[in-house]
Amino acid sequence: MTIFSSFRGAIESPSNPLSTPLLDDEDEENKRSGAVSPTDEPHDVLTFSRRAEMYMFASLAVNLILLVAAVYAGVQRSLMVRWEGASQVYTPVLDSITHTRAVFTPLLAKTKWHGPPNDAVDRAWEDLYDTGISAISGAQASLLLNKTTPIAGLEDKYIVSLDVFHQLHCLNTLRKFQHPKRYPYVVQQRYREDKGYGTIDHIDHCIQAIRETLMCHADRTLDPYVKPSDRNRTQVSFESYHTCRDFGAIQQWARDNQSPFKFSDTVLAHGSLVPA
Repeated sequence: MTIFSSFRGAIESPSNPLSTPLLDDEDEENKRSGAVSPTDEPHDVLTFSRRAEMYMFASLAVNLILLVAAVYAGVQRSLMVRWEGASQVYTPVLDSITHTRAVFTPLLAKTKWHGPPNDAVDRAWEDLYDTGISAISGAQASLLLNKTTPIAGLEDKYIVSLDVFHQLHCLNTLRKFQHPKRYPYVVQQRYREDKGYGTIDHIDHCIQAIRETLMCHADRTLDPYVKPSDRNRTQVSFESYHTCRDFGAIQQWARDNQSPFKFSDTVLAHGSLVPA
């Protein structure tokens, strides 16, 4: 190798700044004017695009987190408002409960439960609760706060009755008590002797049961005051929207879990249930 070839190799080495090729006239003009040559790498443009994508992704992620947090907080607040205080008592009917929106009957309107007593009115009232006593499984019975009794002759079945049926039975008894000529037995059976409780006033018991139920399930619906066109003063309107448990769904649960016994048609004997 001659000295000239060594010198030439050093000049053409990539690490030698002198080896950078000279710009031609067009490239030199583009550089002075700030124009981008077609051969240049658009590094700055790509960097800006990536940063924009990152900022957009970060913004979406933050907004999503805030949305989830807001929804969670709202649900928690709703649950706190709904169940503030005592927790809900277990009932196997809970899974069957749906809610409906209903307007209560106008003041002067009549329904099939209205009017003087007759066979049709009696049947309408009895249809509300004649599904009878229910039978639930041992697993369901074990979750009840109030323990109940197994049904003799039915494997893994326990006796229960829906309290709403008892309340409707009591309300029907009060209705009948107003008409002693048609329902003399209601008056005759008002007082009953019970070894465990003494003399029981059936009418007084029913009044108390309905009072406690109304207070327990206090209806929070607000009744408006309206001004009829033919009057100069406002008056309360009972035609308000109420959020109600679907009574038909509750009746269906009772039919699906019906025992061999009718409502109020059983007695306990040595821990076993037998027809009265």
